Amino acid sequence: MGGQIFHFLPDFLNLLVDTIPKLCKSKKDVLIFFESAGVSKKDLADVSEKVDKDTNSINKYEIARTVLVRLNKGRDDVLR
Repeated sequence: MGGQIFHFLPDFLNLLVDTIPKLCKSKKDVLIFFESAGVSKKDLADVSEKVDKDTNSINKYEIARTVLVRLNKGRDDVLR
């Protein structure tokens, strides 16, 4: 088959995308949540830069989805 194996099932991924932004008050808090969960600064760099440059260019849900999809597509070493 050779297909890509994901860490999260689609329903679980969507629940995380819906929940994490509700737990965090600000966009910076969403980034801190992921960093404290062990996501590398490299994986957060572009999203963090977007927030720093123009906070209105991305919302908390987009941040969560972007990071979680990266983790989902990543190899086992991205998970702690």
